[in-house]
Amino acid sequence: MRQVANNKSGLSFTAEKILGERDAFSMENRLFNLLCFVSMIITAVFFVINALLGYWAISMVVGLVFLIEAVFYYFSRFKGIYRTNIIVNGIVSYIALVASYYYDSGINGPIIFLFFFTFHLLVAATPNRLQRYWLAGHIITVSTIMAIEYSSPHIISYLYASRGERVIDVLSCYIVTLVFIYIITRFLLNYYFHNT
Repeated sequence: MRQVANNKSGLSFTAEKILGERDAFSMENRLFNLLCFVSMIITAVFFVINALLGYWAISMVVGLVFLIEAVFYYFSRFKGIYRTNIIVNGIVSYIALVASYYYDSGINGPIIFLFFFTFHLLVAATPNRLQRYWLAGHIITVSTIMAIEYSSPHIISYLYASRGERVIDVLSCYIVTLVFIYIITRFLLNYYFHNT
């Protein structure tokens, strides 16, 4: 029993280091820290997957997003600046997702999963007054890029040399997205039950 308690204490200590101390950071700030940290992990995973598949253009986009998320994390976690970062992070995510959509096979690639994922993150981390803007932004952005792809399919870079590559790319994106949506949802539920 004591070993289990020690393990929980170790996990809590790690979470405190990553997210910030409960007493010093608001729940929103801690959640944004988690989102940045998770985004860095996701982009690192996607960088490796795309590099292994030889998709260098998309790897460079993902690498740039990793660096931007690291900057957001630094300012949020260590400087306590997160409100402006949330909005800037949302805007940057739109730019990165649109670029990724065109470089990573459009509707035939995995980017639609990432649009859903970023929407989940933005809604979880922002005040209610901003959530309708994220909803509208996601609907308009995805509708627009799909309409552009439909009318001008030649502008999309289709990357896959085989069906197997496509399955690996789409499935890995789906699994990573699902796992991290689960992590974020568990964080919110734990916070809710801890404070009720």
